[in-house]
Amino acid sequence: MLMVITYFALAGCEKKDEPKLPITEDSTFTFAAIGHQWIMGYDTAMPKVFDTDTLTIVSCPESNTWQMNDSSLMYCSPNEFKLEKEGQFFTVCMANAKVNDEYEGFAGNCKVVDIDIPVTVPAGTFNCFKVDRSVNGEYRETYYVNLQFGLIKNENAEYICYLVSTNFHMLAPQQK
Repeated sequence: MLMVITYFALAGCEKKDEPKLPITEDSTFTFAAIGHQWIMGYDTAMPKVFDTDTLTIVSCPESNTWQMNDSSLMYCSPNEFKLEKEGQFFTVCMANAKVNDEYEGFAGNCKVVDIDIPVTVPAGTFNCFKVDRSVNGEYRETYYVNLQFGLIKNENAEYICYLVSTNFHMLAPQQK
């Protein structure tokens, strides 16, 4: 009898996964605003130049184009997230992306590999789009992007960059 009571007591304490935020046709990127700041950590294969980097949106020189404190640019509309390389933007993903969607650009092709993959970094666990970027068919890097918080993680042969914290709060990250 004691074993039966113990079993039901332990079974009742089982942690349940919280519901995921569904990525739907009306999902939008919501993280771009002046003053929003990301602290990113780095694991590098090369000699370390720095352990963390703070990126802050300092201005919005054009509609949906956001300038960061390191002079880089990011394009973020409600439906599209782009990064700048060599003075030109390339699409990383769309808010309503589906697996195997592909975006061609001067910096290569970005292909959506997953649309709801949990990614755990020091800032928490976030459900992300997983996007692989290749140039001329050769893999270059992987981006993990969350609708509410932006770039969560970036992996390539030289480094892994990951979100340590932000200075803004949207919805709480999905916890597993």
